[in-house]
Amino acid sequence: MIEIRNLKKCFGEEKVLNSINIDIQDGDIFGLVGRSGVGKSTLLRCINALETYDSGILNVNGAEVSSLSGMELRKFRRNVGMIFQHFSLTERDTVYQNIALPMKCWKYEKQDIKKKVESLLEIVELGDRSNQKARYLSGGQKQRVAIARALALEPSILLCDEATSALDPNTTKSILELLKEVNRKLGVTIVVVTHEMSVVRSICNKIAVLDKNGIADSGDVEEVFKNQCPALVELLGNRDDFASIKSGKAIRVFCSSDDAEKNIIVKMFRDTKISFGILNADVKEYRTGIFGEFVILVREEDEKNIIEYMSANNIFWEVLN
Repeated sequence: MIEIRNLKKCFGEEKVLNSINIDIQDGDIFGLVGRSGVGKSTLLRCINALETYDSGILNVNGAEVSSLSGMELRKFRRNVGMIFQHFSLTERDTVYQNIALPMKCWKYEKQDIKKKVESLLEIVELGDRSNQKARYLSGGQKQRVAIARALALEPSILLCDEATSALDPNTTKSILELLKEVNRKLGVTIVVVTHEMSVVRSICNKIAVLDKNGIADSGDVEEVFKNQCPALVELLGNRDDFASIKSGKAIRVFCSSDDAEKNIIVKMFRDTKISFGILNADVKEYRTGIFGEFVILVREEDEKNIIEYMSANNIFWEVLN
């Protein structure tokens, strides 16, 4: 478990992390999102003790990170793997050598290294690339090698800093499926920093939205995207057109796959006999299923009745203008 309480970090006069409070449970795939400069990557580096913090509590698996030093710190970092946007492989070495490197640094026996590397190659589906030099691999293959290397010392936590940002959509999807498989089969807790909202929806079960004041919102991914705090709205950038509407009321409606099966938009029209337009319709795939988001436009005189209907039927709504 990762417990963060009132964590603060400054670079000179600039506040980078401001009163961060987060709990990441064992087995979570936890997303950290926010605009550039709010400290997402800095927070990640604090978690694995590559960056110090000024005050607060950062407890990882029962250890207060700021109190660690020497061999304690080295053993702690052994338990926290990390993958990066640009892979950080040794290009002249083979796939096998790259994955084996952390174990060599820890003086593992050769036979143990061989057994572990072969096991990891199986997990990341690169068994036939063992002797190929890293420089000749595709971006997706390089990231698979980086994931295998990060898992070589059997960490309980894996930190991913924009791990799919340099990949094309199809490769990104395959890497996300691999990370989900690692989480499911090995029980590794994964913390993901990304600016890609599709990554968060696809892989994460929990999320924290960071802004300059700290944590703007956190919780289940579906709930956070449903509620859309201002910091998340800024990231999504999908409100301006509706907020400026002068005639009528633009109302955002968020529905689950269960709601979609019930045809709630059609049912709402039939039950209320209120005419409305659909300004926008969007369907997104989350880890737990398909969710839809609609923006409807109703006459101002119908606003009260349609909101009462949605509230009575447990339909999430939000007036945008």
